Amino acid sequence: MKGPADRLMAPLGIDVSCVGVAAHYAPWCATIVIDAVDAARAPEVEALGVRPVVADTMMRSPQVAAALAREALAAVA
Repeated sequence: MKGPADRLMAPLGIDVSCVGVAAHYAPWCATIVIDAVDAARAPEVEALGVRPVVADTMMRSPQVAAALAREALAAVA
């Protein structure tokens, strides 16, 4: 799933992926939540020095949204 971010990232030369986001924010970000569909790319994110937390980020229901919030909060606790 894509949104406006991909249209902003590509012209700036940022790889439109969780790896691209991690690489761009690595100087300021120690942990990033990536979607479960990108789980195979977690080692690439980790190689950048950013800890990947894999979660279902598609908030299709309040229960999924709550689970994502819990995982995100636990990642920074």
